[in-house]
Amino acid sequence: MTTPQPTSTTETTDQAIGRRVHQLMWDRRLSQMDMQRATGIHQTLLSKKLRGDRRWYANEVAAVAAVLDCPVGALYGDTDGDERSVTHRERAGHEAEVIPFPQRPTARNHTGRKPSVWAAGK
Repeated sequence: MTTPQPTSTTETTDQAIGRRVHQLMWDRRLSQMDMQRATGIHQTLLSKKLRGDRRWYANEVAAVAAVLDCPVGALYGDTDGDERSVTHRERAGHEAEVIPFPQRPTARNHTGRKPSVWAAGK
């Protein structure tokens, strides 16, 4: 197995992963908000990761690969063999689907109610 190299001498691994993720998102017509809902990675942080400004952690790469329905190695640049770059869903003719990520519970104050807008004068 060959070690994947960044496409240019100045591109970091994080930038290369971000570029590959962005391309796959584009191909599947997924927005950053779709990815946020599916992976739990906040849209602002995801945007920075796609640009290569923030580090990609293994659990994030695995979550993104699951949503994009591609092998984790493909995001790291592993292109050994064409069979590994085509997923079983693509071979069967299925489109990638976004699986909703469970939403975090809303914040509650000490009374058990959702925080409201500050009351004037109180």
